[in-house]
Amino acid sequence: MSGLEQEIKSRQAELTKQFNAGNAAGAAALYNQDCTMIPAGGNQIKGRAGIEALYKQAMVGGATTQGVTEEVNGSGDWAFERGTYQTHAESG
Repeated sequence: MSGLEQEIKSRQAELTKQFNAGNAAGAAALYNQDCTMIPAGGNQIKGRAGIEALYKQAMVGGATTQGVTEEVNGSGDWAFERGTYQTHAESG
């Protein structure tokens, strides 16, 4: 496993920990300020503040998440992760 892949998987584990603890700010802090996320549905979320807002909304009702990293690539000062995630609401 490359150093980049190890770093991203480590951040994925921390993201899961922060999200499942209900800490939207802590989860969003793992992203760069100028990041882009394309969640299910295909609408781009730009920036850390946008991701924090998305996570806050998803956390309503005690939701939890689990992510799976499927691909990591990068060079120099950029990287991306492609993966899947499942979010489960406490209410079912």
